[in-house]
Amino acid sequence: MRHSKFGRHGRKSIKFFLPLFTVCLFALWFPANSFAESLFVKSDRTKLQAEASSRSEVVVVLKKGDQVQVIEKGARFFKVSTSAGAEGWVFKFKLKAKSSSGSSSGGGGNLFSAVGGKQSFSANESSSASSIRGLSPTATNYAKSSGVSPEMVEAVKFMEQLQATDAELERFQKDGRLGEFAN
Repeated sequence: MRHSKFGRHGRKSIKFFLPLFTVCLFALWFPANSFAESLFVKSDRTKLQAEASSRSEVVVVLKKGDQVQVIEKGARFFKVSTSAGAEGWVFKFKLKAKSSSGSSSGGGGNLFSAVGGKQSFSANESSSASSIRGLSPTATNYAKSSGVSPEMVEAVKFMEQLQATDAELERFQKDGRLGEFAN
């Protein structure tokens, strides 16, 4: 009995490796960013910058809920592309994994992110959001029971009523090198 140069199991080997080779070729054929992570813009007037710096030129201003595709992740900024084809950098904490309607972003996750969500975003958002809202009824009661004077409680309530414009907030962040303006 004569065997081919592939040996006794030659045809079986080819039948096994041909689909594997096809899948690998398919994966290489499509660019990596076709499987890019989708994120959503958290707030109106989010700037898409030309460079990974808050001081660089603004390419376009994004709206809350706009979907972007992540091209590259930096330490503080993500390089993204929009559905309109604009490319640039967005401060990473201006993006979130779910749209305003609550639907999942659908890409870039793994088993743990599917089960637990984007915990790093949630932790940062919850700690800053609760501190911005001021004294809750529970905090007010705690302040009173802890000996905080009524004048201090009223002072905090007064400060809650104060509002800064977007321009004032941005100037404050720039001057203090906070948020996206931190070095």
